[in-house]
Parts: sequence; C-alpha cells; structure tokens
Amino acid sequence: MFSPLSTTSSDHQTFYTPVDANPEQQVSLLGFEGPEKLIEVWFKPPQEQIDEINKDNFKSTRGLGLRSVQKEVWDDMLTVVRAQILSITNNEQQDAYLLSESSMFVSPYRFMIKTCGTTTLLNAVPKILDIAKQYCGLDTISAFFYSRKCFMFPDRQERPHGSWDSEVDFLERIFPESKFNTSAYVVGKLNRDHWNLYMATPYEEKILQYTDAISELPQEQFEQKIQKIIESKGNQSNKLKVDRDGISEDDFTLEILMSGLDQKKMVNFWRTEEEKREVVEIEERGETYKKGKTEDRVYEETGLKSVFPQAQVDHYVFNPCGYSSNALLGEHYYSVHVTPEDICSYASFECNLPLSNPLNQYNSYNEMISKVLNLFNPKQFVITLFTRKPEGSLGHIRDLIPQNIKGYQRMDKIIYDLNKWDLAFCQFTKNDIILERIKKSEDEQIKEKERIMNELTLATENMALYI
Repeated sequence: MFSPLSTTSSDHQTFYTPVDANPEQQVSLLGFEGPEKLIEVWFKPPQEQIDEINKDNFKSTRGLGLRSVQKEVWDDMLTVVRAQILSITNNEQQDAYLLSESSMFVSPYRFMIKTCGTTTLLNAVPKILDIAKQYCGLDTISAFFYSRKCFMFPDRQERPHGSWDSEVDFLERIFPESKFNTSAYVVGKLNRDHWNLYMATPYEEKILQYTDAISELPQEQFEQKIQKIIESKGNQSNKLKVDRDGISEDDFTLEILMSGLDQKKMVNFWRTEEEKREVVEIEERGETYKKGKTEDRVYEETGLKSVFPQAQVDHYVFNPCGYSSNALLGEHYYSVHVTPEDICSYASFECNLPLSNPLNQYNSYNEMISKVLNLFNPKQFVITLFTRKPEGSLGHIRDLIPQNIKGYQRMDKIIYDLNKWDLAFCQFTKNDIILERIKKSEDEQIKEKERIMNELTLATENMALYI
C-alpha cells in the first residue's frame, strides 16, 4: 500500500500520502475532534547501554533499541489505531513519523505517539509493548504515561475512549497493581477545560524491602537513613544524562492546547483555490501528491517558521484545510497540529526542548508560550508543563509556569508532585470572553428581574379585580 517517492535526503522519506484525511475522520458540520490522545513510554535499557549513553562522546543512536524496528512493523501497529504513516524524518538521535492523525516520535528507549479524531489509541498499547519486547528485547517499563485534554465531542469516541473511567479500567488491566504503582488524575475544573493523566511506574522493590527492614528503628534514625538514600540518588543523577532506569535527567514536556482560534489567522491553514485545483488534477491523473510548495507557504505565512528557525521540519497540509508538523531539534522535538474550522478550531503545540539547551533561544517558558499564542490568538488555552526533577529535590516548577499572559486571565493553576516529575496545569481565558460572560449574566439578571416584576404586577392587578 505504501510506495516510497523520490527524495533528496537519506534523513527523510515520504510515503503514500492521501491529501484528504482518513474518511472516517473527515470533518463535518458537526465538527472534528482536534484534542489528541497521547502515549509516552520509557523502556529500561540494558545497563551497559545506560553506561554508553552517559558518556560525553556518545552521539548517534541509529539502529539502537526501538529505532531498529522496521516501518512495516509500525504500520501494522497503526492499523489498530486507525492511522497511517505519511512520512518519516530522522537525525542521529530519533525518528519522527508524521501520521494521518498527528505524530509519533521514536528514540532508542522512549516511544511517544499522539493521535486525534476518533482514533483508538489505547488499543495499540499491548502491541507497542509486544513490539518493544519481541524486536528489541525491552521487557521492562520504566514509566508509562497516557494523557488527553477533555474531548469536544466525547459521545463520538469509540471503546475504550468513551469515558475517562473506561480508559482507566482498560489500562489497569495492562498495568496490574501487583507490578505497577498506577495513578489516574483529572486535572482542572470539570465544568471547564481540564486534562486527564494516567501514569504507571514499577515498584522500587529493593527500596521497599529496605524501608520495611528498618521500620522498627526510632523515627529520627529512620528518617536519617531514608534521607541518605535520597541524597545518594540525587548526587548520582546530577552527573548523568539518563538515570538507572534510562529516563533522561532533563526530561521535560510543554503542551499548549488552544481552542477558539482567531479565524483571520486561520486563513493560511486552508489550501488556496489554486492549490485545491492542483490536488484535483493530480488525482485525476492518478498520480501521488508530493509535499512541498503548499507546506512551505503555510510554514512561512503563518509564522511557524519563526518559533524554532533552526529545526529540521516535516509537515503536511490536508485538503481543504488542516496542518500537521514534526520538528527535530537534536534529541528533542516539537510538534504542531491545527484544525482551523471555526466550529471546532483547535491547535496543539508540544515541545520537549529544555530552556537550558543551547538550541532553545528563549529566555523563559513565558516567552516561548507567548510566541506560540501570537500565532493563533486563541480564546482559551490550557498549558501543561511536565518536568523531571532530580531525586531528592523539591523541584522548581512554580518558578517556570507563567504567572501573567497579556490579554488573558488565568482561571486555574494546579501543581502536582509525581515522584520523579513535577506537573503544572494552567488554564487561561481571554479577558474579553470573561467580560462578555459578565455582561451576559448582568443582562440575564435584568431580564429575570423584569420578568418577576411583570408577574408581580399582573398578580396585583388580578387581585384588585378579584376584590
């Protein structure tokens, strides 16, 4: 089904790419489900590989771990999800797969996939774990994450995505409590935008056995011994690129999930009439659409190129509208996915490049967030900031999250301590949207008072007639 096209770079391959999205995912007058489901899995590498990765001169990971898996294997897994690979871009550190429904990034021991619409992403979890074990010998999970923003059209989702409870039940059968410490969260206000997170990490059996063995000590001695363990872990991790479980010490993910996008800015995410005609002519000739001019136009005219100009980008414009992109920044990445239609407008920006990395030109996350927001001017948006903290530290995520963003009111801020990670969640709404709500509420109150007064007047008049 997939036939490679000619390409000028060994770091990029384009495959059969339908200009139209999956027919079952097509947008209608009822709207398209833009918010993505996201899975991230960290697998524990062999100890000798951890030692190799932590060397200063360690450069290329081509063919290592999950990167050794052939495209055909991922194709088969994606049939369960109901998505297709459009193209592949790679560098020395990772492979980026642009999908018909979002993105997939593959590093040697880390796997991330996000899909939108009514894709059935969780059905692929057993397959993903089996691929890691069968093809790479990776049978130990260091951490598993599943997350998503609340759906716009939850009634259209298929099993097991019909509800958060059913998704959690599905995952609990894969990650039993006898082996994993699992947690499921609904973060944010249930009557407004919120974000769901499920995570599973294996128990630290040796630590549990040790703490159990010293449990009879006086409290002060017990705390001193535990503190020594924590400090020892912290001292070790500060010197390494990855910890003993293969998880990056600078692991970081920023998501900006935007809705109610500025339609003046969304014009550039639609194909022009000329570009639409070109697609029709290509299909009539029975030829395959080749990415290029349209994608470059959108990248330039929307301002996306200015976010990280040095990034290695792979992108795609759907017909008649919609945009997806993967961008590589060394061992890090960012992705952008845009549904521009007014009735269901949504855009997501995800980036795992820490501020401390030389490739990051921003002085703060606030600066990076503001840069992205200016491209879409959303009515409301959610920020999730997931940061790794050295074991034994309290983290500093409170200093990273934005306190004020021009033109917006922060409606929610929640911070979680999740063992090796800190999580911050913020929800912002445009000031004028809130003022409209207040005005509407005031108008409704006036109308309600008028209705009550009219009813009282009528009742008084009726009473007078009766007397």
